[in-house]
Amino acid sequence: MTFAVVLVLHVLLTVGGANPDNGITRTAAEFAQPLALGFKDLFTPEDPKLNVLVNHGIAALFWLVARSLVLRLIRRPG
Repeated sequence: MTFAVVLVLHVLLTVGGANPDNGITRTAAEFAQPLALGFKDLFTPEDPKLNVLVNHGIAALFWLVARSLVLRLIRRPG
């Protein structure tokens, strides 16, 4: 879930127009890039904000689904 939160934070800061030179914004972007895996260039819209929204948003969904599957396997009876 932490990975998804980092990605969503990056999306919110980017789409919200946060100052890219701010330390928080820069740190969120640095942490989000490797977490986006192969999704960071899955779609290539011309608008950079839309690009981050779509690609990093899909990556966040991936991490939530992956977490759910792992928890389901761990909690499996037997």
